[in-house]
Amino acid sequence: MLSRHLLVVMGCKPSERHEAELLHRTLENRQSHKLPTILITADMPGQLEADLETVAPHGRYWDSIFGRMYETGLVAM
Repeated sequence: MLSRHLLVVMGCKPSERHEAELLHRTLENRQSHKLPTILITADMPGQLEADLETVAPHGRYWDSIFGRMYETGLVAM
């Protein structure tokens, strides 16, 4: 029997660098293991991108996070 655990991250709005790093590592790990993840934010994607750039300038977190979600075809606005 195959078991998959769904992770739902609600109210995603990183305000510190360590939050952005944890989100990035978590999504990276889950994608590498093909585990389903739902990322919910009240803001539009552009605002989440701006928030990530504010807490971690040049961190490239947004490119990685959005890229992973986009590659799997699981982006909804």
